[in-house]
Amino acid sequence: MCDKLERLKQFYIPGNYEKTSQNLMNAVNWDIIPVDIKEILSRLNIPFYSKDFNESESELQKMGYSDKIQGMIHVEGEDIDIFYNNKFNPSNNANEKEIKSSEHKINFTLAHE
Repeated sequence: MCDKLERLKQFYIPGNYEKTSQNLMNAVNWDIIPVDIKEILSRLNIPFYSKDFNESESELQKMGYSDKIQGMIHVEGEDIDIFYNNKFNPSNNANEKEIKSSEHKINFTLAHE
């Protein structure tokens, strides 16, 4: 089992997301609200990337699923990588509201994964 994943599991309190979040924030010495999930992942040495999920979504549609992929976590050996759908990246001509919405979607997905 991945040591990083085992460490993360130690923070988890079943059914108590507030305590789980507090445990995680304490582990990385974070006490600022709002939480910067990208900084927390960096402190945990967990990389995150934007990924094109179009091909995977097409394959799911062929099997009868209509859900869109928002993100995923990949664990291999001692490595953990988190991916979020590149559709969340703001376009080059995005306005401030669209940029904030995109950042919110990215942050939510990273925190979920």
